[in-house]
Amino acid sequence: MASDRTMEFPQIIDLNVGGRHLSTRISTLTKYPDSKLADMFSGEDVMPKDKDGRFFIDADGDVFAHILNFLRYEMLPPPDQAVAVHKYAKIFGIKLLRTKHLQWGPVFAQALRDNWKRGIAGYDDCLNQLREGLMASRYQSGVLYIQFSDSSQHMFTLCKVAGIPEGHQVINVKYSSSTTDGSNLVHFLNEDLKRIGVHLQPGDFRPEPKCGCRVALRYMIKHE
Repeated sequence: MASDRTMEFPQIIDLNVGGRHLSTRISTLTKYPDSKLADMFSGEDVMPKDKDGRFFIDADGDVFAHILNFLRYEMLPPPDQAVAVHKYAKIFGIKLLRTKHLQWGPVFAQALRDNWKRGIAGYDDCLNQLREGLMASRYQSGVLYIQFSDSSQHMFTLCKVAGIPEGHQVINVKYSSSTTDGSNLVHFLNEDLKRIGVHLQPGDFRPEPKCGCRVALRYMIKHE
């Protein structure tokens, strides 16, 4: 039955992947029968087509091209594309590609960072505090300060840190130093902030010892 359904597709498949035109064999797309990609071309579901009759996949064509090269020749992508291709390997269910990726370079390093990040107690809560602060500031361009403080030792309502100019947005983030390594917390939060255009400025600002804040840092919001 499965082979009959596959025969509904021509042997050579013309694809439109996010606007990029690619061609390959049906046998390449269905190489791994347990993958989502094979399911898409099993004949059980109707695949959408563009105005020229190409089968349409709503994805980044440049990244998907590396998926096809792996299916054809087990060729791994260049390092600068590795993380994006690994994500697509997960989306389309190419398990062998995910396994090979985890054995080398950028994807392995990214996996280690993600595992480390997940191990930071309260990380998601701190990230949510930052998001709420950015929303409150309407995420406008300009300078803001982020203060990280041990929630068990300090009340932000009593804090007026000398050195932060009047009129600047200050986002207060509370965490528990008894369960969280503050330096790792700030490092990973900076990585995630950078992805949305919030950049740590050179010469990080640290408050006077009399202030209970563990650290106060100066950021620039840049809409990119």
